[in-house]
Amino acid sequence: MTKKPETLKEDDLRTKLIEEGELSHEAIEKFLILDKEITRCYAFADAALPIDIFKPHKSKIKHLADAAEYFTNSVDKYHEGAKDDVIYELWDWFEDYYFKDFSKSYNYLGSWEYNIGYYTGAVEYKYAHKFSELPFEYVCKSFNLNEDPFASNPLAEFFGPFDNYFYERGVNVDFDWDRMRHYYDTISGKNDIDLSDEYQLDMLKQY
Repeated sequence: MTKKPETLKEDDLRTKLIEEGELSHEAIEKFLILDKEITRCYAFADAALPIDIFKPHKSKIKHLADAAEYFTNSVDKYHEGAKDDVIYELWDWFEDYYFKDFSKSYNYLGSWEYNIGYYTGAVEYKYAHKFSELPFEYVCKSFNLNEDPFASNPLAEFFGPFDNYFYERGVNVDFDWDRMRHYYDTISGKNDIDLSDEYQLDMLKQY
């Protein structure tokens, strides 16, 4: 069987690993697979549509714990589709690998940003930003927002616990609070806009 030609990136990486002289031939092959699998799983997350990850939810999300549970459950379920089992198997393999320079055994993969902490952190970051891109109309229709007529802005209230959760996790997500408030005030009539006006409807579609 003829081997598939390697990409230029793979070829360059192989050359670099050989020149480094730290890994055996078998370990280099394992590392190249790890590189390819992590790249593939990142691409899987990058290509996701927010509404495919974060499904409608009937229970009210009022506190940080509610937001954490909904976000992690949604991400875990969706990212199963990435089928990243091979990555975890390779991490286990490298844990038992005998490095020529023993001092590198502790964080060799980390020096390449290929360890478990970096991977899971990068995946969380990607999905947090996908969450911030949820269409406001979808959120209003798919989640149990505060129905109190005296609530200042139920849409902003919904995103608040998620903002707190991401902050605690050290994930920097910039929610557009002004745009959010303007959208909800518009659809709830607080801005006194005539929604029959074609121009105003066009403006709403931008949200």
